[in-house]
Amino acid sequence: MPYAQEVETTAQPSPHSNDLDGDTDDLLTATEASAYVHAHPETIKRWAKEGRLDFETTSGGHRRYRRSQLERVIAGHSPTAREPNRKIIDLDEAADLFRVSKRLLRDQAAAGELGDAARKIGGGWRFDEDKLLAHYFGD
Repeated sequence: MPYAQEVETTAQPSPHSNDLDGDTDDLLTATEASAYVHAHPETIKRWAKEGRLDFETTSGGHRRYRRSQLERVIAGHSPTAREPNRKIIDLDEAADLFRVSKRLLRDQAAAGELGDAARKIGGGWRFDEDKLLAHYFGD
């Protein structure tokens, strides 16, 4: 059973928050979490049910998901793995950072050329920045 912790409702982000790309460890609803990882809200709920994604429960019984937990799941790691310096970036960020076309990155990821530096989540690609750096520039 996934770890659940009771939290105060005042700790919730605004349900209408558009800051899904910030650096804070926000508490997100299933809908916000699904937008962040480009997956369906039911996928988020399934990951929690399977124990792949930890969640916190509001006093009203609603689940909230931490951004850091989502990034760990996207990176293919256990939700309890501690990797504080890991940064998961989307296709646009990766293309800008490495000054390559989105098409090239997408094609390389789809062909498996980027190994575990790339994961397709929902309809979009996510990249582990450190692993992508190692791929392009060596260890």
